[in-house]
Amino acid sequence: MKAPFTTNSDYVRFCKSLDALVKCLIKSSMDNRKFSYVIIQPCLYNRREMKVVCLNRKPIYVSKSANKKSSDGVNHSISDSPHQSLMEFAQKAVDCYLKYCPHAIVDGLFRVDIMQMTNKCYVVNELESLEAAYYSGSCEEALVHSCLESYWFKIITKLCSEHVLKNR
Repeated sequence: MKAPFTTNSDYVRFCKSLDALVKCLIKSSMDNRKFSYVIIQPCLYNRREMKVVCLNRKPIYVSKSANKKSSDGVNHSISDSPHQSLMEFAQKAVDCYLKYCPHAIVDGLFRVDIMQMTNKCYVVNELESLEAAYYSGSCEEALVHSCLESYWFKIITKLCSEHVLKNR
């Protein structure tokens, strides 16, 4: 169970049974923090999550990420470099997201977090944008940083210009 609008595993609860889940739901409803909903998602046996960093709707690399190993699972990589099938899956995820949410902002930084089921099929775990981490430890990270500076400069300049023209 995970609360919305939280980061870094804040307010994540691992419920091992339906009874434990119900108890967590009841406790969260009485918690001082008010959440309008919680996310209930299965805990996969392989906890490895691959974070695919995208710019302008295109996957460009897999971010470095720390993955926690569950007490009753594993943490094996689900893809090897150059990650072709993983990148293709991330592209399909972005395309599908835009199909059903055509006004979503995915032209700047966008990250597709992918896990793998026991049958080896990939599954989207999460989609991140504005505050998505994009660490890589290589020149790719500098490329993203540079693109983001340029992207936000253009967005802010455009908004300021529109505001000036509107108020003339």
